[in-house]
Amino acid sequence: MAYCISTDIINALSAVTVAELTDDSQGTTIDNTVLSAKIAEADAFINTYLRSQHTVPISPVPESVKMFSIHITSKFLFDRRTQAEDSQVEANYETALEKLKKIAHHELTIDDSESVANTGGFYRTNKIATDKVYTDTELDKFI
Repeated sequence: MAYCISTDIINALSAVTVAELTDDSQGTTIDNTVLSAKIAEADAFINTYLRSQHTVPISPVPESVKMFSIHITSKFLFDRRTQAEDSQVEANYETALEKLKKIAHHELTIDDSESVANTGGFYRTNKIATDKVYTDTELDKFI
């Protein structure tokens, strides 16, 4: 399941722009094969960041992940045309990438109910209450 659909990309960029970025012959019609491939590429890119904390693909898709997918897909479409550049697309991509990095480093969370790392605010550990506890006296022996 994709995090966004082609209509989301068309609404974000415009049908004319998407056609220019996907149609390699005349630039007048939207090539859905190219568009779908770029959406899948963006979603795979997103999953590399989310994988450390979430079961991917995330379903249902949180609005923030949908926006990441739209912004990254837009950037990947513009990258197909070396002469094409859009400062807003670039800024949106950089923001999405920054947030994905924060998610991967546990500095930011996504509102989803299937989070692998969701432990209810407790730390996971392999220690139990009967494990050995060293006193200050015992630790001083190592100095």
